[in-house]
Amino acid sequence: HGWTLPNLASIAEQQMGGFVQVGAHGTGALIAPVDHYVRELKLVTPGRGTLTLSADGKYPELFHLAKVGLGCLGIVVEVTMDIIPAHSLVEH
Repeated sequence: HGWTLPNLASIAEQQMGGFVQVGAHGTGALIAPVDHYVRELKLVTPGRGTLTLSADGKYPELFHLAKVGLGCLGIVVEVTMDIIPAHSLVEH
């Protein structure tokens, strides 16, 4: 489709929920970690049901914690990420 994530780990075939939840750092020392590019999460929690979280939403603190929650706060079922035009990487 001509789009990609601003930062990919060396293994491109990953599930997005897990990719974000583990705090993947991706490639490039000057590029922010993957969770930096998360704009919204849909999280299914055991106590509060399904929550849609964002920085400017109802629970901004929970959003920042849940971006790298390691699955402790619930199950990530949807992620909205920043994307950029696709490009080719060259390994040196």
